Amino acid sequence: LISVCQFMDGNHSVIQLADQFLVVQDRVSRMVIGAAKRESGTFYFRRMELAALAEVRDDALYELWHAQMGHPSPRVVGSLPNVSISVVSAKINKACDVCHREKQMRASFPSSINK
Repeated sequence: LISVCQFMDGNHSVIQLADQFLVVQDRVSRMVIGAAKRESGTFYFRRMELAALAEVRDDALYELWHAQMGHPSPRVVGSLPNVSISVVSAKINKACDVCHREKQMRASFPSSINK
């Protein structure tokens, strides 16, 4: 099951509902990226359309898996099947905020007056 609000926010998409169909479009290009048919009160995507939906925002997919896996290198995240090589290549020299903060040197402790 997919939350419509989370899906729209995460993929920057537009969802149109009709009585028997649900159509998902890219917000900028208006290209149809998925369609579902209503069956017993639930909209079902066909397998082919689910694959298209998973590929819509490669940047978001990369960032999600990078965070969920504990901030590994781009090479490790790139080994996942739905993350494109072009996105991984673009991320090689760009660290996320968490990675950047964790790699900064920490200030030393102040000298103690109680020696």
